[in-house]
Amino acid sequence: MKNLMPIKKTEWALVLSLAILCFAAPAAALDGLQVGMKAPLVKLKDLQGKEVALADQRDANAVVIVFWATWSDNSAPMLERLEQLYRKHKRDKLRVLAVNVEKQQRDAQDMAEIKKTVARLGLTITVLLDEGLKTFREFGVVAVPSTVVVDKEGTIRGEMASFPIALREDLFDLIEAVAEKREVAKRQVQTGYQPEPRAVRYYNLARAMVSRGLSDAEDDNLKRSIATDPKFVLPLLLLAKLYRERAETEEAIEFRGAAVVTATFKAEREKYLKEAAQLVEKALKIGPSNAAVLMEDAMVRIATGKSDAAKERLLEAIKLDSAYTPAQFLLASLLVRDGKTKEGEAEFRKAVQLNPLDHQGYLAMARAYEERGMEKNAVDYYKKVYELLYKERELFPLSYGR
Repeated sequence: MKNLMPIKKTEWALVLSLAILCFAAPAAALDGLQVGMKAPLVKLKDLQGKEVALADQRDANAVVIVFWATWSDNSAPMLERLEQLYRKHKRDKLRVLAVNVEKQQRDAQDMAEIKKTVARLGLTITVLLDEGLKTFREFGVVAVPSTVVVDKEGTIRGEMASFPIALREDLFDLIEAVAEKREVAKRQVQTGYQPEPRAVRYYNLARAMVSRGLSDAEDDNLKRSIATDPKFVLPLLLLAKLYRERAETEEAIEFRGAAVVTATFKAEREKYLKEAAQLVEKALKIGPSNAAVLMEDAMVRIATGKSDAAKERLLEAIKLDSAYTPAQFLLASLLVRDGKTKEGEAEFRKAVQLNPLDHQGYLAMARAYEERGMEKNAVDYYKKVYELLYKERELFPLSYGR
């Protein structure tokens, strides 16, 4: 969600340091993954310090991965329901991995609260600790709790963000069906388009390299992915994002404190934005009701100075998926930029309730307040960005984006 507006000289160094990829995906709960793709291989430690790996759960028919935290109101009821399912179906080889994402760096008080919650809920499912939130970012979680259903082959069969009344029962039915190895009822199926395996390999290679800050070299792999499977939306979105960010970099180039605007830079910027818009147009034809596609369309519109149209797209995305926090964070920052600070803060609080771990949301708000000349507010949000990012051992963790 970075580069939401022209970068000022005073913050250019910070933005370069924080330039970690954040891209959208069709899944409601995940950015960069979707139903039908292989799940990243989780390898975390439990509360006793024992290492637990997703690859070691292959004797199970179904593995449920739930990302939770004690500060999340909906985490407890989700954990309780999954505990019930586990006790009912563990004979059918159901495993539940409850990945705690309390915060960037836990302290003794956090650990005490986690253990207290586990005891209070009577959990017998496997509770894991996500050090540095690396797994949280690798999966591209956009809201807490988020639940992912993985089958015996390691394929994502279903996912859900938060604890919505309209979707939860279908997800629980899906979990039971996969665990019992029985046919899934039509209403339970999350059909996410299953792309060609070779297209996924090209996409995953590009995604991994981009997460390490090597985005300039990955155009070819994304183009190969698109050519292999034109209906696979994720490489379209990622390549559009890369082009858009390059356009914004061209706009922000400075020399000795003065912006250098030349015909060459302008032409490059326009070329990148045109290519990004074309890719988003293709993605919209594939997924016109896809919150992630609408989000990237909004980002391109912002880059071309069409903020009102961008807000309409974001409102549409949020209406389609109220737990898609990237759109909420971006809308909040646009409202602040327009001087509607109360409305912006209200929208921001909605997103933070679901995901207070997204540094991009705080960065967007900091930059919006700086644009408005409200430096104290901007500094408060920049401090939060520092807490979430600069205290990490690795500035560019293997996060695949978030």
